[in-house]
Amino acid sequence: MRSAGDTSRGSAIARNAAAPIAATAPYVSADQSAPRVKSALQLVGLDKFASALPRARIIHLVRDPMDTCYAVFKTLFNQAYSYSYDLDELADYYIAHRRLMDHWHRVLPGAILDVAYEDIVADQEREARRILAWCDLGWEPAVLEFYRSTRDSTTASAAQVRGPVYASSVGKWRNYSNELAGLHARLAAAGVLTAHRAAST
Repeated sequence: MRSAGDTSRGSAIARNAAAPIAATAPYVSADQSAPRVKSALQLVGLDKFASALPRARIIHLVRDPMDTCYAVFKTLFNQAYSYSYDLDELADYYIAHRRLMDHWHRVLPGAILDVAYEDIVADQEREARRILAWCDLGWEPAVLEFYRSTRDSTTASAAQVRGPVYASSVGKWRNYSNELAGLHARLAAAGVLTAHRAAST
């Protein structure tokens, strides 16, 4: 396991509980027009966000749980997201996230559009049109060439956003299936693997 300071379960929960979770003040796009929630912790207050902005369009990007957890685990966040450095904690966090989003779908019916990463990779234009239609926005071909934007990106995906959509990360966790067997078992026991497959068909 990698280390990023004290990653014990108790300290991880304490640090996460103390982190800002105000969904009414998420990250905002460069032109101030589109709030973006970049931390799953902010989703705790999604109902407050929806109440404050009742006409807001909420888009939830979903991805294969194993690919998601593998991508998080292999990324060094420089002392942030302490749960990401232990596979058991990461599994528990992901399971909690999925249960929270299931809750918001029940509480806010019709307010959230789930968009599958795999669907974007398979047909970028189809999914882009679906997202824009959901947002009541007209079609602009430039959305397919997002990588030509000169805006700064400060996320862990800063390098990826400078190139076109690619499919090589789909199923990438399988290269480490033996090492991730415990993670797979934990997610499977919680039912999130089956739920993702059902939602994707």
